[in-house]
Amino acid sequence: MEIRAKKTKLSEKFNKFQSIIKSFPGQFSQNVFKLSDFENLKGPFSSVIICGVGGSAASGDILKGWFNLEKRNHNIRVWRNYDLPNFADKTSLFVCLSYSGNTEETLSSFEMARAIGAPIVCVSSGGKLEVLSKTCHIPHVKIPGGLPPRNSAGYLFNSLVKILTQAKMLPDISLKIQKLQKDLRPMLYEKLAKKISKKISHAVPLIYSSTENKFIAHEIKTRLNENSKIHAFYNYLPELNHNEMVGFTFPQSHQDVKFFLILLEDPSDHPRIKMRFAVMKKLLKSKKYAFESLKVNEDSNLEKIFNWINFGDWLSFYIAKNKNIDPLSVDLIEGFKKQLR
Repeated sequence: MEIRAKKTKLSEKFNKFQSIIKSFPGQFSQNVFKLSDFENLKGPFSSVIICGVGGSAASGDILKGWFNLEKRNHNIRVWRNYDLPNFADKTSLFVCLSYSGNTEETLSSFEMARAIGAPIVCVSSGGKLEVLSKTCHIPHVKIPGGLPPRNSAGYLFNSLVKILTQAKMLPDISLKIQKLQKDLRPMLYEKLAKKISKKISHAVPLIYSSTENKFIAHEIKTRLNENSKIHAFYNYLPELNHNEMVGFTFPQSHQDVKFFLILLEDPSDHPRIKMRFAVMKKLLKSKKYAFESLKVNEDSNLEKIFNWINFGDWLSFYIAKNKNIDPLSVDLIEGFKKQLR
């Protein structure tokens, strides 16, 4: 009876997580979060410092990555620590992101930014950050709760875009954001991810991309860590050709660990990067390393980013399902936090 109950509970977790992934496009609705008063959000700002860790901070990486793909000038820094960057001052706009609203590193940065009198905007689904925002009369973006932070990338990115638009640092792209609700194709990427998940089996995934797409590779890697509970790593060309690639000196059969490579190849990559991918694939074949080359080819940069993040969710989901592992829980992280109290 106990084994049956555990299987039923795990099946419910799989169904819930699958529902979360399928509903991802809905996070790009303009009506999914509430904005408090933005009267104090007056620039110009010398920089934007996005304070957060984990899934919350990832939205800052996505924002920076999108800016870079769009060739937009920016001075955005993602800060994953307790203190503040050395260059931070009153001319910087601080965005304190914590999905739960209770992340200690983010709360620390919030207090330090407030101490130097810098402009701040907070984003959370509630928690201490929301309470502090109301108490200190600081603008707050409230997003829907009830999700793992890593699965709230749409909400968090949407919030950051809204904040930068309010700060006159980004033109209004709300129509492009809303369009993602129809343009994203979760079911298409599910099929691909399910196929690849069977090939990975007990291998350690290595996700490689161009420099421009490295934040997407990183997103896939962290989803494999949290959802599948496995080690996974990422790197990017051309940098990895000058160091990590030497790890393939010996054939896969001579390695103690089995690897599986996912190569994210983009038609917009620099011609020399395309050549590097081609030469690398020859090398990997000669050394008998298993890999999958995926063509990252969408109609827009926003579609590319979020379709492939959604692919990472599906891939991690099916690996977890193949191993009968709960994709929702992160008990090791929660237990670690308790020991810090």
